[in-house]
Amino acid sequence: MLDSFFDFESRGGFQAYQQLKGDGAHLMVVVGHDGYPAGTDGGAAATKAWFDHYLLDAGNGIELQPRVQLLMADGSRENYLAGHFVRYDARDWPVPGTRWTSLWLSAARSGSGQSINDGSLAGAPPAATTTQSYAAIPTVPSMSDQPNTAIVGPDGINQAAGAFPLLTETTLAEPQALTYTTAPLTSDLLSAGPAALDLRLSSSATESAIWAVISDVWPDGSSHPVATGRLLSAYPRIDSARSLSDAEGDVVEPYGDYSAKSGAPPGAERSYQIEFWPIGNRFERGDRIRLVVLGASAASMPSVPALDTVRLGGPDASRLLLPVLPDSP
Repeated sequence: MLDSFFDFESRGGFQAYQQLKGDGAHLMVVVGHDGYPAGTDGGAAATKAWFDHYLLDAGNGIELQPRVQLLMADGSRENYLAGHFVRYDARDWPVPGTRWTSLWLSAARSGSGQSINDGSLAGAPPAATTTQSYAAIPTVPSMSDQPNTAIVGPDGINQAAGAFPLLTETTLAEPQALTYTTAPLTSDLLSAGPAALDLRLSSSATESAIWAVISDVWPDGSSHPVATGRLLSAYPRIDSARSLSDAEGDVVEPYGDYSAKSGAPPGAERSYQIEFWPIGNRFERGDRIRLVVLGASAASMPSVPALDTVRLGGPDASRLLLPVLPDSP
């Protein structure tokens, strides 16, 4: 299975591998809709080797290679395409030994953001309970929606981003959003796997598009999106049997139930479990991890503009569940 961390259809490849690994399937994450890392072949040699093995009975040893081969991003999608990536091999997906770290949304100011609130991601739930609101209005896709951006990347967006980096950063989208940011990392952090956002939210509309972005914030303050989560508030339920839970019993890959809508009365607070399609990124020492909660990408289905309110602390406190590979402290 060839797949990508930056594609509008990336989840399917990971799930197909999980269904077919019993038949000997392997997973290579190397390619995106807008290309593959410079200096690599996008999996072409591996594809040929598998065809030779199965169709020509070639004893080339391809089946002995690592079951899972990841070419992870190194700070941004643009870095990835330019050939800056981290190679990581594993025997399964999610990578055995992965732990999901809870990063709790806090009102404490991080001193790093230009958003409405400049909140923090903390290692423990905040003691005080508070709420923070933002306008759920359409956002620029290149800043909030890297899977859809990858569709049109080869048509000029990638070249334009090279000349105008702010075009594909979340930096300009954040003043109308809520942000939650860690302190600078004291060592490199390798994050690969499904991620999830547990969010306690109310809205002025019965149906609102909840949109969240995980960004790698570099020491120069630029904020680079590396994963996107999205959920329409009319679908709060998940299929527990198909969802993935970690060793602690926390749902880290919610499988949404979209069989029927369940709109919430305006102002009614509910808990939502929002899936991020798999992330694969190295957050370098000195970088920060940022969660951006903002309006839906303008490239998605339109929804009614609304005022959405997030609750921090208290029962069912909002948190980001981030996968951390066993090699990372």
